[in-house]
Amino acid sequence: VIDPLMSSDKDGKKKMILDCVLLGFGPDGHTCSLFPNHPLLYEKNLLVAGIDDSPKPPDKRITITRPVLNELSTDVIFVGAGESKRLILKDTFDSGIGTREGGLGYLEYDVVIADEPRYPCGMIRPKNGTLSWVVDADAVQELSLSSLEQYLIGVCT
Repeated sequence: VIDPLMSSDKDGKKKMILDCVLLGFGPDGHTCSLFPNHPLLYEKNLLVAGIDDSPKPPDKRITITRPVLNELSTDVIFVGAGESKRLILKDTFDSGIGTREGGLGYLEYDVVIADEPRYPCGMIRPKNGTLSWVVDADAVQELSLSSLEQYLIGVCT
């Protein structure tokens, strides 16, 4: 069987299938349709999977799995806004490294992701690419940043 999402380079190694993945995250820390403590969060073999018992409506969904996001994606960008994201960000980011002017009126803040993430969005870590978070000032209130602008971009290093 040939999987249309997978391809190999000339050495037979897996190639990235997604150049850039733009994701949101819910107030419960879910992303895609990967929910906290759901068995689908730990799926290792499927690239795309169905879910028929979603804890959030609708009950039936389809999602890409963590292996696609972590092993077959080059750049993953999370976007979130509002105070409902505060706890998720506080628990996902372990510590900050520094702040620098990013241009266009926002700051870039380098962060370290917690070693043992509590939420699915914190489990997304592309092995061969970059992970960025674009969030607003309301979402980062719990992070104790020295200064906040309209937008903050957190880059996992």
